[in-house]
Amino acid sequence: MSKTLPTKQSSMSAVRAEDPLSTLLTRLLRQGSTADALKLLDSVRDAGVRAARLADALDCAMRLPRPGAVVASLLSQLLEADNPDQQSEVTATASAAALKFLANLSKNSTALYSVLARLSSGRIVDAFRCCVEAGEEETALRLLPHLPVPPSSTAAQWLMLASERGLLRLLAGLLNSRCLQAAPAVLNAEDARGRTALAAACLAGQAGAARLLLDSGSADPGRVETDGRTCRQLLPAAGADGVNSAAFDEIALLLDTAESLGSSQSERAQSRQLHSFLTRCGFTARRAELHCEAADFLLVRIARPLAAAADRSGQLACHLVGSYAEGWGACLLQANGRLAADSNVNWLLCRGNCEPEREPRTIGDCQQAGISVRTDWQTGRRWQNPHETARIVQLFRGGGGGSARQLMVRQTRDLPACFASQERRLMRCLSTVQGQLFTIVKLVFKRMLPSMGAAGLTSYHAKTVLFFLLARHARRRSWWTVENLLPLVRKTLHLTLELLELDARPCVAMPHFFADNSQLSFRDPSVDTKLRVRESLSALCADPKKVDDFLRKHLRPVVSQRQPLFFHPFTLLPADVF
Repeated sequence: MSKTLPTKQSSMSAVRAEDPLSTLLTRLLRQGSTADALKLLDSVRDAGVRAARLADALDCAMRLPRPGAVVASLLSQLLEADNPDQQSEVTATASAAALKFLANLSKNSTALYSVLARLSSGRIVDAFRCCVEAGEEETALRLLPHLPVPPSSTAAQWLMLASERGLLRLLAGLLNSRCLQAAPAVLNAEDARGRTALAAACLAGQAGAARLLLDSGSADPGRVETDGRTCRQLLPAAGADGVNSAAFDEIALLLDTAESLGSSQSERAQSRQLHSFLTRCGFTARRAELHCEAADFLLVRIARPLAAAADRSGQLACHLVGSYAEGWGACLLQANGRLAADSNVNWLLCRGNCEPEREPRTIGDCQQAGISVRTDWQTGRRWQNPHETARIVQLFRGGGGGSARQLMVRQTRDLPACFASQERRLMRCLSTVQGQLFTIVKLVFKRMLPSMGAAGLTSYHAKTVLFFLLARHARRRSWWTVENLLPLVRKTLHLTLELLELDARPCVAMPHFFADNSQLSFRDPSVDTKLRVRESLSALCADPKKVDDFLRKHLRPVVSQRQPLFFHPFTLLPADVF
C-alpha cells in the first residue's frame, strides 16, 4: 500500500500551526498580558521567525477590546524588520504581513487613526513606502494625510513609483500634498538612472500619469535626460514593440502640446497684432480694474445705503455680481463702461443673512444641501502675480475655507446655488492676456457661433471653460504671453470640444466647474444643438484666423486709453427694489 508523503508546504504549515511560540503569543495576548507578549517577541533572535510571529500576533491583537497601543507596537516592530539589510525572504515576509494588516486596518478609520497616533513619523513613512511599492493605492491614500514632509529624494521616489505604475489617485494626492507644495522642484528630480517622474511615466506608457504631471505646471517636458534625450525622444523606443501603442500616441500628443502651443512665426505675429487691436479697444487689465472700482463705488456708496433706507429691519443685504462687477465681459465691443445690448447688471439680494427657514434639503444633483461660498466681499488690491490664478482657482474650488457659510438664492428656480463670490474674485485676478482671451471666447460663444447657426453657449459657459483652462495651465508661464494669444484661443476651443464630449446627453453642454457632480445645459437646446456647436467649433479650431477676422469686423477702438468710462449709477440700480 502506497503512502503519500507530505509536501514541503503542508509540512511548514503544520509546524507553524503547532509552533509553541505562536501558541504562547496568542495565549498572552488573549489574556491581556501584552507586556509579556512584547517581551517574548523581543527575545526572538531569528529575523524570519520574528517577522512571521509578528504577523500572527497582529491578527490576534486586532480582536482585543482596545487594540490601539498593542497593534501600534507590533506594527512598528514589523516595519522595523523590513529593511534592505535583511535577507530578501525576511523582507518579503515582513512587507506582506504589514501590507495585509494595513489594508484591513484602512477600512476602519477609527482604528487606523488610533494606531497611527501611536506610530512614529518614521514608521508611518515606512508603511507608506510599503504600500506604494506593492501598488496598494487605497491604503497609501489613507496614510498620505498623516505623512510628515519627507526629504526631497524620498518624495521623488514616491512620485517615480506612482507615475511608473499608473497609480493616478495617489499621484494626484501627492501633487496636491504639502510634500510637493513645499518643494515643487522635486517633480524634475532624477533617480539613479537619471530619469524624472515624467520620463518614467512616458516609458511605462502611463498616459494618465503623464497628463497629471504636465498639468501640475512644474514638470518640464523639454528637460534633457542623462542619456541626452528628451521625454518625446524616448517614446519611439518605448513603443517599438507595438504594445499599448494608443497610450504612447496619447503621451506624444500631450508632450507636443505641453512643450509648445504650436504657434508658427506668422501666428505669433498675428497674435501680437490682435493683442494690440484689443488693447486699442480698451481690453486691458488697467481698464478692467477701473471698471471694478466703479462697480464697487456703485455698490458701497449708493446701493447699500439705499437698501438700508428701504429696509428698516436691516435684514436686506445686496451684492453686485456678474460681468459688470468682474471687470471683463460687460462691454463686448468696446471697453468704455457701456453695457452690451444683451448684458445685464446682476444684483444679489439676500434677506435674513441667508439663514435657512427650514431643514436643509438636497438640491438637484448636488450631493450636499447648500454650497459653501466665501463671504468676504472686500475687493483688495489686484494680485501682483497673474500666474497665482491657478492657486486661487484651486482654493475657491475647494469650498472657500473657514470663512464659508451656506448661501442660497431664492429669486430664481434656475439658480438654486450661487457661486458669484468665487467667480467675481477669480475674474478680478486675470492678467491682460487672460482677460483678452475671455473676451474673445465670450464673443465667439455669444455672437460668432449664433451667426454660424450654432447658438446655445452663453457667457457663463465661456467663464467655465476659462476656469478649467486656468486650473490646468495657469502655471505655464510661457503660455500667457502676447505672442500666444491666437494659440490660446485654439487651445480654449479644443478644451470646449473636450468638455462637450464628457456627457453624451444632447442637452448637456459641460460640467460645472465648482459643483463637480452638476452639469451645465445649453440655452434653449434642441435635438441637434450639441452637434451643430461641435461642428462649428471644429471648423474654428482648424482655422483660428476666422476668429481674428470676426473680431476686427465687430470691435471698435476707443478714442484714447485715457478716455473715461461711461458711468451713470441710477441706470444700473434695480428700480423695483430701491
